[in-house]
Amino acid sequence: MQWVVSNQLFGLTKTVEDLKNRTLLFCRIGGNTFDGLTYSGITAQISNLSSFGIWIEEAVLVFDGRVDCELSRTFKVESVLRAGKTHTLDILQMPFGDVVRIGSPRTSVKIQVKFYYFTSHASGVQTSPIYSMTIENTVADLIEDTSIPTKSKG
Repeated sequence: MQWVVSNQLFGLTKTVEDLKNRTLLFCRIGGNTFDGLTYSGITAQISNLSSFGIWIEEAVLVFDGRVDCELSRTFKVESVLRAGKTHTLDILQMPFGDVVRIGSPRTSVKIQVKFYYFTSHASGVQTSPIYSMTIENTVADLIEDTSIPTKSKG
């Protein structure tokens, strides 16, 4: 009987330790509002909900659609994201001429950010939801595309 109780207590202790050492990150794309409806700049944010610091190596912005640039961009972050903190990264700025030519017709693309991270016991990729971004004139609007599920590897 003692062995059964001891074994169950060990299992519970291991579960608590595993949860305590689990990497919990939240990633999103947002922006700096221009007029309340459109954005003058697009930012990526990653929040560390874990109980320990995480090394963020880099972020990769991925485009899906007709753009006048490479389909991905890499941003070096190379810093520790402390527990309970959020890191904001400016990824696109008005007039968005580095994505589509200024004067182009209204253009819609899908964007996603992938943050590559390391901890003392794991490495992984935290992926943002996919967002639909429409660029018109020199401003953009941005909405989360909930029709496409996202996956994160940890």
